[in-house]
Amino acid sequence: MLRPSYVFLAVWGIAVLVLWFTIGAPEPAQPEEWAAARMLPRNAQIREIDLHGPEQRYRQARMTPKAKLVGQYLAVAKQAGEPIRKEDVQPEPLLPPCERGSGVLVYSLKGEEPVAEALQVGSWVIPCYIRPGASGAAAPFTLCAKTSVAVEVVHRSTGAADSPWVGLRVPSCRLQEIGEFVMRDQHFLLTAAVAAPVQNQACAAR
Repeated sequence: MLRPSYVFLAVWGIAVLVLWFTIGAPEPAQPEEWAAARMLPRNAQIREIDLHGPEQRYRQARMTPKAKLVGQYLAVAKQAGEPIRKEDVQPEPLLPPCERGSGVLVYSLKGEEPVAEALQVGSWVIPCYIRPGASGAAAPFTLCAKTSVAVEVVHRSTGAADSPWVGLRVPSCRLQEIGEFVMRDQHFLLTAAVAAPVQNQACAAR
């Protein structure tokens, strides 16, 4: 004769099996993902401060390693709190084709790392350069472009051999003008407080 305790265990085991086949086996927990710590536009280069996630190391161990995300570019914009998966990033920025009436000028920021940290995709800047005086006694003076241009990409240094740069979206009719400022020796960027007037953001239709 079975003892009452054995009978109870048998009944309990049968009940568990019934529930298992009725409800189904529990699904494995979905792996956690890093989330955007703030709104990140497309082409944003990801930094560690842009990623929000759990502090526990055992939870981070189940997530995409940060090293596979930091330094990469977002292929799609992310709102704060949205997950950032490895399929959302790529090693190079996505730029619209130049035949849309504009081009991207690469502006080196070598030795100007703080400028790269201050800029972001969507910033507006004014290229300038310092021009020597007409004579040896004349003081140098600063010349700046007539209007600002948009920052399309910001690349921050990811190693000792890597220099920061920005990609400036320039209307095709202003490429020569802006290019002159970019090619000068003592060139620099001024951050514009507002976007360029709409009429200066594209070339006049012919």
